[in-house]
Amino acid sequence: LNPSYAEAYNNLGTVLRLHGAREKALAAHRQAISLKPQMVDAYNNIAQLLEDSGDTAGAVQAYQTSLQHSLAQPETQQNLARILAASGKTELAFKHISAALELTPDNAKCLDISGALLFELGRLDEARRQLAKALEINPEINPELAQAWYNLGVIDQITNQTDAACQNFERAIKFAPNFVKAISNLGVLQSTKGEISRARVLYKQALEIDPYAGDIHYNLAEASKYTKGDAHLVQLKTLLSDPDLPPDQIAAVKFALGKALIDISEPDLAFRHISAANQMYKRAHPYNIETDRRVFAAIKSAAIDYAPIVGTQSPRQIPIFIVGMPRSGTSLVEQILASHSDVFGAGELNALRQSLAPVLIPGDTPTMACNSAQGLRQDYLADISTLHVQQKFISDKMPLNFRWVGFALAAMPEARILHIKRDPVATCWSIFQRRFAITGAGNAYAYSLKDVAEYYKLYQSLMQFWTDRHPNLILDISYESLTENQAVETKRMLDYCGLAWQAQCLDFHKNTRDVKTASSLQVRQKMYRDSSKAWRVFEPHLKPLIDILNASDG
Repeated sequence: LNPSYAEAYNNLGTVLRLHGAREKALAAHRQAISLKPQMVDAYNNIAQLLEDSGDTAGAVQAYQTSLQHSLAQPETQQNLARILAASGKTELAFKHISAALELTPDNAKCLDISGALLFELGRLDEARRQLAKALEINPEINPELAQAWYNLGVIDQITNQTDAACQNFERAIKFAPNFVKAISNLGVLQSTKGEISRARVLYKQALEIDPYAGDIHYNLAEASKYTKGDAHLVQLKTLLSDPDLPPDQIAAVKFALGKALIDISEPDLAFRHISAANQMYKRAHPYNIETDRRVFAAIKSAAIDYAPIVGTQSPRQIPIFIVGMPRSGTSLVEQILASHSDVFGAGELNALRQSLAPVLIPGDTPTMACNSAQGLRQDYLADISTLHVQQKFISDKMPLNFRWVGFALAAMPEARILHIKRDPVATCWSIFQRRFAITGAGNAYAYSLKDVAEYYKLYQSLMQFWTDRHPNLILDISYESLTENQAVETKRMLDYCGLAWQAQCLDFHKNTRDVKTASSLQVRQKMYRDSSKAWRVFEPHLKPLIDILNASDG
């Protein structure tokens, strides 16, 4: 009756989509656009069809074309923001979700997406406000808002508000009982609180929903002590032969299986899985030790000309930097110090690295540009003031802060530096056998025995450099001596920090503070003396590591 009826073609496309006739539906919507180029509904329908079929780029183009005809489309802005966020284009996604909110300021879903994007951008306070507003608008049980509760929980988790984070993850699970990430993160928090049995229950609950979640298998392995025939050990072995196991989860499962095999005293098979997992991670995250050689040389060069601060007032709280290689005993030392009534154990803070903001300037001889001592002092002290604690001392146990020791002393001469030293082979093997985070952490060296050994020697050289430049300002603590002479070494640490003796520091394992590192289980046990010998059963496999560590740099 009317071959130019564009709306009828658009409606026909919608019906065809419901019948699963994707290509015919696309043709109908495109015919509608050819008859009426400004028909935004048709562009949006095309975008949804393309998105359903996995053509993300085509969907983005269709949504953008629709917006060229009219920006006043909150749902289109929201959909485009969602797709762009999933593809990592956070800034652009935030621009579109902000446009959607201008049109519908009380849209709970838009507020949820906005909060998640603000979180990705590191704007945590703004993110919290957006998420809270979304939940105020629509507080009833709504599975779609489970993500908002989860996002709010993650912000609380990052800002060390553990109890609030637990409550928000529990709310997310209440609204969406199969929310695997919320269940798993709740398990992680229970582990940091020392509730290991509860953590294991949650990890197992999450794995019943998603048996292919390698990260959760690894967390469960770290929280478990295995015996032969253990059900989870059997599951891990079976999982590796499952063709449906996603390739990006294999390495985490192998790390988990390696840990379980160590527990049941099968070191050769354990090493095989751990080594394979590391090789996968190294392929995914290429690393060249020469880059860090240049960085460390630039750090030394910059430190020589770094002007120390002059004439400052003593801050309200004095930092104690606990530095060394990862897995060297920094968590144990912080647990001991944090058992003192005058010390708040802040865990691994990024404040020093972020305040210093070092920038490597390339060239034949790379140099380092970094914040001034005055700027570093102001930034760092302002950052730790947000912890809102009353203790006189705050410990910061980010191990890789060893890179910035001289800069920290120049900016904060009242700071204490505790350098934790452990048997080199024990340290390097402990790093290699665990799955280390990559993003922003500076741990890309961890996935090769050769790289770990070479990085360890860079660390040794830099710490000797700092010790030579700042004699008597850095206290070296031997992890082995601490485990064998606990009272003597503890008193030495307290004296150096200017802290009065408190016997409760010897009962550090009774401290109920949150511990977020891989050592959260160990620091809740009494002092263990033989951990630095555990590597010896792997000695036949560690020759490349040992040879590099023993080689003379001359």
